[in-house]
Amino acid sequence: MQSVISGRGINEIKLTPDIGNFSFVVKVNQKTAKDAHQKMVQKVNNVIIELYNRGVSKEDIRVENYVSSPKYFSEKCEKNNCPEKIKMVEGFEASQEVFVKIRDIKKSGDIIGAIAEQDINQIS
Repeated sequence: MQSVISGRGINEIKLTPDIGNFSFVVKVNQKTAKDAHQKMVQKVNNVIIELYNRGVSKEDIRVENYVSSPKYFSEKCEKNNCPEKIKMVEGFEASQEVFVKIRDIKKSGDIIGAIAEQDINQIS
C-alpha cells in the first residue's frame, strides 16, 4: 500500500509598482537626409538632457530603432488626364526610438509631461 499526501494552496502578493518603463519616438522631416538626421539627433539629445536633469540615469536610457527614409510625392490626376506615375522625393524623415526606465515612479508624471513638451511624436 502506497501513502500519498496531496495539498492545495493559494498565495497572493500585493505590491505597489515602484519602477516605470516607457518609450518615445522622435520624427523629423527635412529636405535632405543629412538635415533630417542632424535635427533628429539634436531633438533626441535635448530630451535626454531633460531626462538627466530630472534624475534619470544614463543606464536607464536606451536608444534604438534609427530609421531614415525618403518621403515621396506624385503628381495628381486632373480630369482623367493622369501623368505617368513618377515618384519624386520631397524630403527625408529620420526617426529614433528611446526607451526609459523610471526608478522613482512618483516622478513619472513629471518626467513624461516634460518630454511631451519637447515636441515628441509618440509616447507609449
